[in-house]
Amino acid sequence: MALLILGLAPRMRTLVVDLKSSGRWGLAALFLAMATACSPSEPQTPVQRGRIVYLNHCIVCHNINPNLAGAEGPAIAGSSRILLRDRVLHLTYPPGYKPKRVTHLMRAFPQLAGEIDDLAAYLQAAAKKSSSQSRNSASPPPG
Repeated sequence: MALLILGLAPRMRTLVVDLKSSGRWGLAALFLAMATACSPSEPQTPVQRGRIVYLNHCIVCHNINPNLAGAEGPAIAGSSRILLRDRVLHLTYPPGYKPKRVTHLMRAFPQLAGEIDDLAAYLQAAAKKSSSQSRNSASPPPG
């Protein structure tokens, strides 16, 4: 326990020493404080989970802002779930879809099969956010 205490900040060392000197109740309080600090946070929304997928897999080629074109990939905000499923999982396009670019640089991500709905939710939300921001900036100032 002494080695653990030496690595702590001075205020935390005092807390640990105070808890240690107060016996079983102090140790119980320390355990409770540590257990609640490690409890899971609120569940994430599909948009939040989709953003994580996007940041982990897509920004290598697409812009960090999905409303803008990236170094290799086009802007993809607002992409439909069907387009995402076909393109991300199978490197195909839905019937009748005209690609924004004719390159063949993208690779398939079959491991994302269970996350297409979340990715679609994020890209739909990003498109809505962009369109509402452009409407607000295009309107004249009040007064």
